[in-house]
Amino acid sequence: MSESDDDPRPEPAAGPYTDEEIDREFLRTQRSDALHVITRLAMLTLVFWFMGRGILVHDLSAGFLLLPLALELLLVMWVGLLLSRLVVDCELFAATAKPGLVVFWTVLMFAIISIVLAVDSGTFSLARIGPGWLSGWRTVLETGLIWALVVEVLGLVLATVPEVRRWRRVGGPFVWTSVFDVGVRFAVVLLIGFVAFFLMVILADGPGEWLLDEPRRTAWFVWGFLLCVELGGLVLGVKMHQDLKRKALEPAQAPAAA
Repeated sequence: MSESDDDPRPEPAAGPYTDEEIDREFLRTQRSDALHVITRLAMLTLVFWFMGRGILVHDLSAGFLLLPLALELLLVMWVGLLLSRLVVDCELFAATAKPGLVVFWTVLMFAIISIVLAVDSGTFSLARIGPGWLSGWRTVLETGLIWALVVEVLGLVLATVPEVRRWRRVGGPFVWTSVFDVGVRFAVVLLIGFVAFFLMVILADGPGEWLLDEPRRTAWFVWGFLLCVELGGLVLGVKMHQDLKRKALEPAQAPAAA
């Protein structure tokens, strides 16, 4: 009899984790109670207050408002890569953290920002990139946007530490559930962004042109878009958790009903 015949484990899914493993960890680590929702809303209030204050007081542009979202994506990638190489010895988790992919997205994001900085009034100049990065960093500090970024970093770190400690205690596959919220929000970004793109195309000659004509109006539009993404992610995450709880209770209730 071969070794594979003695192995009682189920066949792996298309990805490194099975659906059952992901659902089990999502159900165990995520929350959908009133206290969780209130805490999340309080954190969102703090982050978006800093962002709104930047628009009102410092005329923060729409591009800077997208910075926390971009930073969060890069942060998740790099922290996951460091965890898989230095902290968590789990082959399944290591398979999800690909160095080439992390470097690719990092370089791509910095390249896009640099290109934006190099363009001014329809002209392109590499000489604008260096001063543009320095000016942008000063804007992040002076407008208080840095605190919104700090809240995101601390939130991810504080959520990850207990997960690593528990994994070291109980073993098994390491499923990094702290990034579930990030994945849900990016799903909402794709959904809302798709709808917003077509609305802007349809309204380009009317309200869309009015919206993009004034930088502050554009900034408030992006602020509102990001707020919808965060609230949509919260609602979707709560609904997913409630659905999994309901499914987990169904097998236990079936014998009692019979």
